[in-house]
Amino acid sequence: MPTAKKLPSGTWRVRVYVCKKEGKTITQSFTGQTKKDAERKASTFLAVTKHNDLTFGEAAEKYIEAKANVLSPNTIRTYKLHASRLSSLDGVRISRLDSEKAQRAVDQLSRSLAPKTVASCYGFMTAVLAMFEPSTVLRVTLPERQRKETPIPTDEEVDLMIREAPSEDLKLAIQLAAFGSLRSGEACALSRDMVQKNHIHIGRTYAMDDRHEWVIKQSPKTSAGNRDIPLPSPLMAQIRASNREDGRIIKYTPSSLHDAFRRLTKRLKIYPYKFHSLRHYFASMLHAQGIPDKVIAKLGGWEDVSTLQRIYQHATTDKMEEASQILNNLFADRIAE
Repeated sequence: MPTAKKLPSGTWRVRVYVCKKEGKTITQSFTGQTKKDAERKASTFLAVTKHNDLTFGEAAEKYIEAKANVLSPNTIRTYKLHASRLSSLDGVRISRLDSEKAQRAVDQLSRSLAPKTVASCYGFMTAVLAMFEPSTVLRVTLPERQRKETPIPTDEEVDLMIREAPSEDLKLAIQLAAFGSLRSGEACALSRDMVQKNHIHIGRTYAMDDRHEWVIKQSPKTSAGNRDIPLPSPLMAQIRASNREDGRIIKYTPSSLHDAFRRLTKRLKIYPYKFHSLRHYFASMLHAQGIPDKVIAKLGGWEDVSTLQRIYQHATTDKMEEASQILNNLFADRIAE
């Protein structure tokens, strides 16, 4: 333990070695009104910063462990996957993890992963450093994301899916997503106690834990997901008609629901939409009716309007064709011969 020295001002100061960076010795100073006070502060710092000798792999493990009780099982599972993807850094001391080493790791990931996944892995890397080595500032270039327009089902396609669904459970799940914005986990976790007079309350969801097992999580995916959703009366009647002993409205887990939905689109020979595309349909339909973005975001459980605008406000194909026809009729007689 370094010894405190008295300064001309009468206070006491201790300098503690932190690490070496780029050939320079980094220290941390602690001052106190007495020698004992200064040395106590330095001792506390050293006790907290014993992690300076951690490797990135060790720090990542401790980070995940620290977050295990406050994040969803699915998020923890994703963090563990990111940690395994960043295995090239496992033996690197976090005090020596610099921009060059981080860039090499990112470049390696970019060879096999999508830009969005690489960015997520890098976000995990910086979160680990923020907890255990907050003085580190990385300057890394990430691969550019390719913006893709998300296909959205047409009105006719949604009606076809509902009409041709091979089971009442799948039909109901499709309607809950397309007309109520429910995520697959929310639809699968819906139960009788969440059904009110003319709306349903979303208060839980299905999530996959770190053992790859589906479990009921007693809160939605996000805080905004905790919401009341008004539904058409005929749909509310279908929900109330469910009489399963366990109280659940539909029998699926998210994975079995996705599989059933994929088989349906394949049989109907339409675009292989994801079940989540039905939420896109919900948002786009409300947007086309002039419903304010804030209201759509609240109904759909989106945390902010910018997310809604960036991802969900695509015009569907049939609406684009309708707009094209209106445009043609509006200006056709004004074109100069």
